[in-house]
Amino acid sequence: MKTINARLYSILQQSIYIFLFFTALVFASQNPPSGKFIKGIVLDRSTKEPLVGVNVFIKNTNLGVATGRNGNFLIENLHGDEFELQVSMIGYKSEEFRLNFQRDDTSNITIELKPAMVEMGAVVVTGTNSNHLYEDVPVKTEIIPGKLIQQQSACNLAQALGLQTGVMVENDCNNCNFMQVRILGFDGKYSQILIDGDPVISSLGGVYGLEHYPEEMIEQIEIVKGGGSALYGAGAVAGTINFMTRRPAFNGTKLSYTGNSADGAYDQQVGAMAEVISDDNNIGFYVYGSTRNRDAYDRNGDGFTELGILKNETIGFNGFIKPFSNSELQLSFHRIMEERRGGGELDKPVHEASIAEMVKHYKWGGKVKWTHKINQVFEYKINYAFSILERDSYYGGLSEDTPEARLEALNYYGYSENPLNTGGIQANYIWNSHSLIAGIQYDRDKLLDRSVANSLYYVDEIFENLGIYIQDEFSLDEKGSTQIVAGVRFDDHSS
Repeated sequence: MKTINARLYSILQQSIYIFLFFTALVFASQNPPSGKFIKGIVLDRSTKEPLVGVNVFIKNTNLGVATGRNGNFLIENLHGDEFELQVSMIGYKSEEFRLNFQRDDTSNITIELKPAMVEMGAVVVTGTNSNHLYEDVPVKTEIIPGKLIQQQSACNLAQALGLQTGVMVENDCNNCNFMQVRILGFDGKYSQILIDGDPVISSLGGVYGLEHYPEEMIEQIEIVKGGGSALYGAGAVAGTINFMTRRPAFNGTKLSYTGNSADGAYDQQVGAMAEVISDDNNIGFYVYGSTRNRDAYDRNGDGFTELGILKNETIGFNGFIKPFSNSELQLSFHRIMEERRGGGELDKPVHEASIAEMVKHYKWGGKVKWTHKINQVFEYKINYAFSILERDSYYGGLSEDTPEARLEALNYYGYSENPLNTGGIQANYIWNSHSLIAGIQYDRDKLLDRSVANSLYYVDEIFENLGIYIQDEFSLDEKGSTQIVAGVRFDDHSS
């Protein structure tokens, strides 16, 4: 293991040197900022009200912003005289404008968007790990927007994924209610689940993790079916599921309640959220909390659960700050506590029931991400994310009412620990009709699992992976109607 670690760190060090050298070349090849900028406001065409959260991008560049709470936007550090502005928002028709600094007044632009009957203009990132309008994305990406999740009263990630065709969420255990998501029919282990593009949901965390993340935490879910991207490694054979956390966009608070009953067995969830954003849209903060209680449900009355008891509490925050032009620091943190139990004789301690499965989860997660757009053709991102999972469990039961059996039943208590860390650097460079993405990603996944009684099946391992990838997205014509994405990724894994 020490030899593998030394090789990984050596490759990582060399990769960082290559990245820094590449960055220096890009800086040297670019002209200094000219001070040109585009400033304006986006309004609803029918009501003339400002629109918050509209995506405004300069086509064929890395520059783009979202409008603030007054509908204002500002894009700086522009080179050249002519640009094509793309403006989009879900629920409105996307618009494009060609601007010329010699002809147009770019310091006071008013843009009016027309409401659309069909939702258009969503921005997706998963397929290419860069911003694209949904209708223009070269890698087929399917979206479950937050609005649809709310309309269908889906209270967590598992229920939200059931809204998408070709994606099936199934319950594989009536006692513990272990769920897995199948993409294109593949087992769940072949699907890569991401949070804001970071692979911080481990194999252990994914066993029950689909129900851990509440609706208050989810802004949008993006699904890439099949291994259509070279950016995410060997874990994305069947596809990639990337759920984007909520980003603060306006000042407000919200309380929600979701409840249902099946033959008197209640499932209730209460959620709360609050967000604050500055007038200049440079600082934003979003805090949320959720609690869920589900009663046990015995469909056929045989004394054993089809749905077990579940209690979940989640609290977290997201925030961002833009210390200077075209830069952003993102911070997030969440804590999840969940307890579930299934089987029979729920009024007894788990080791006195004939069949019992009990799991308690304590999960912490978060990220730090720095994004800097040096100029209109080059940007870099540095990120670190972590997930810490602790699990107390019981899988077994009391076979017979004897002293020996009671002692044996106590052996079925177990526990697991799974800290996971991931970090990386990514550079995006636009050159003529080419959009180049190159990056380095390092993952460290430590697993200590003693959830079974037999020590032969104990696991105490550290898994490390270093991935280096490069991808080129380019157009074959000036209009961009034909696009090709080619990429390659190399991984060095410790196992």
